[in-house]
This record gives sequence, C-alpha cells and structure tokens, in this order.
Amino acid sequence: MKANIFKKCLAATVITAAVAAPLPASAGVVDAWQLTLSALNGLNIGGAGAISGATDAANIDHLVINGKSTINQTVVGGSALGQSFTDSGYLQFLANSRESGGAVVNLNFGTAGGNALFGYLQFTGLTGVLNANGSITFNPGSGTVGFYVEDDGDLKSSTGNVLQVASYKLIAPSGGSNLDFFGGTAANSTVDVTLQLLSEIVPNLFANAGGGAMSMMNLHLINVDSLLDPNFKNNPDNTGVIGGNGTSVIHVQNAGQYNVTTVPEPGSLALLGIGLAGFGFMRRRKSA
Repeated sequence: MKANIFKKCLAATVITAAVAAPLPASAGVVDAWQLTLSALNGLNIGGAGAISGATDAANIDHLVINGKSTINQTVVGGSALGQSFTDSGYLQFLANSRESGGAVVNLNFGTAGGNALFGYLQFTGLTGVLNANGSITFNPGSGTVGFYVEDDGDLKSSTGNVLQVASYKLIAPSGGSNLDFFGGTAANSTVDVTLQLLSEIVPNLFANAGGGAMSMMNLHLINVDSLLDPNFKNNPDNTGVIGGNGTSVIHVQNAGQYNVTTVPEPGSLALLGIGLAGFGFMRRRKSA
C-alpha cells in the first residue's frame, strides 16, 4: 500500500514540476504579430472623452521602447552585494520594427479631446537582489506592471486622463547585469524581463499574424540596455548611505525591444509530465 501511495505522489509531483518549470528552450519568438490599437477607438479615456484615430500595427518583429527608471538599492555594512533593491519607472511604446527589415513605423495611439495619446508600460515596486557576481535577479510576482494610454505625455498613470489597456505579472527568468550599484563600476547594463499577460481591455489587443487571438500562455519579453541618466548630478546618489548603511538611489535611461514568445500549451506539458512519471515507474518495475 505504501509503495502505491509513493508512486501516485511521484506522478503528481512530476506533472506539477513539468507545468510549473520555466521552458525557455521550448519558447520561440512570435513572427508578424499585431497590436490591434484600432480596437481602442470609441473607448473613453477619463474626462477627455472617446479615443479616435488609433491605427493597428501589423507585421511586427518587435516594438521599439525607451524610458526611465529609479532604483533604490539597500546597502548594509558598506556593501550592496546580496542586498535587495526596488525598481520603478516607465517604458514608452514608440515604433513598430517590422519583419523582413521593413521600415520602422511610429505607433499611432490616436487622439482624445483634441490631444495626441501616448502608450507606455509602467512598472512600480519591482523587487530583486544584487547577486555576489554583480548580476541582478528580479523577484517573480513582485510589483505591478501595466500598459497605459494617456493624453498628457508625462507617462505617469497618476496624472492626466489615463486608460489601462493591459496588465501583466513579472515572472522568471528576469534579471540582468550590474548597473553601477553602490560600490559598482559599470556604466551600463543589460536587463531582460519576462512578463505574463494577465488581461486585455479589448479582445486580441495582442494578436497573431492573422489578427486572431494569441494564447494567454505567450510570454512578453522586455530587453533593454540601461545607462546612467546624465540629467542627475549625483548618480548614483549615495548621500543616503551613512556609516555604510542606507539606500543608494540610481537613475537610469532604458532603450530596447518588446517581443512576444510562444510557450507549450498546458495540455502538452501535462502529457509530458505523465510520460516522465510513467518512465520512472517502468524503471522501478524493471529494477525490482
């Protein structure tokens, strides 16, 4: 009886692991996808009224993005290594870099109340750790990430007339190299963030090449190069680190790409888990 219970638990554990484990090797970048911005037309954006004139972006290889963020790094005992940080900021959606080397086309989010609209990702309170080797790792599930459209151009969802069009969850793998944290020497960094799309305000905002739905299992990838922002006199600002303890503040500029990748459907992952469990059971029977 105990052996049977063990086998059932083993099978359940393998299936769960197969579904939950990240599968970067199985993922592939989606080609010629679409951002169906015209579906936003007619939606109200705060007191500015209805959106009009937004046009779709099609045949997308990747979206061109840039923006800024502020990092607050905890310093303990004169060292930031092994310590936590928080990261908040924005990335503006600028243009569509099309497949097959086509011309880059600016994105058109339309107008509302006579004002041009801007689209951007806003991320708040993402947390992570500065590893011993100088790389950074974000904590999955931390903070909030949203896709917003607004009319005042400050790229902050707390001001102006704003409409949230999508929400995301930060998942693994997400991290990068050291960007001159307290005691660091690097003037630039690369950061790769993996996001799970949680909701869209309209169906098929992110669509496949034919305009149809993309699986919600697809992962959205942010890849940026980060540089110290020269507009800040003290950057990093270590004035808050007193006696080797405190918070170092870093202001960065980010520029890069937004991609979408495919991942296996849950059903195929479950079948993979069942197959692995069965294989382990057969090996146990053979050795008995």
